[in-house]
Amino acid sequence: MKEYITEAIVLSRMPLREEDFVASLFTKDLGRIEARVVSGRKILSKLSSNVDFLNHVDVRIVSKNKMILADVVTKSVFPKLKRHPSRLATALRAAHLINSLLPRELSERRLWHEFARMLQRGIINMPIILKILGYDPKGAVCLGCGRNTISHFYLVDQIFLCASCSVNPAHNSRDVILI
Repeated sequence: MKEYITEAIVLSRMPLREEDFVASLFTKDLGRIEARVVSGRKILSKLSSNVDFLNHVDVRIVSKNKMILADVVTKSVFPKLKRHPSRLATALRAAHLINSLLPRELSERRLWHEFARMLQRGIINMPIILKILGYDPKGAVCLGCGRNTISHFYLVDQIFLCASCSVNPAHNSRDVILI
């Protein structure tokens, strides 16, 4: 059994069985991981409120066959960000982008520091996140029409699109990221 103590940013939560959930965490030392929160959906759970979207937390993770979140302490809830609905929506899209594109257990320190700094300031810079993930928007062209005026990134196909091509009804709006 291994134990890890590290900083993390909560990217998402998914229900698991009746009382548990799985938290996707972007950790400083381990990269993106998924950890089970046992009894996290119970009303009296001490962990659940700390494992909320975009919280900056210190975590203790125990790994035997699966990673299990043993302890968590909230460091910051990013009040500058959470007071502005449009900024919060952008941050949630950035978290979805990182959760979708960053491979599990790949430590990406530069992205960690940039994302944490952006959350602290309350301003998310999507082109920087994309660049660190290997999708530099500079010089990119729309895969739909070939224009160099890109404004969106489509997660499913991992392509750049212009404003007119991004409104394609075949694209799920959750997977089209405004950059």
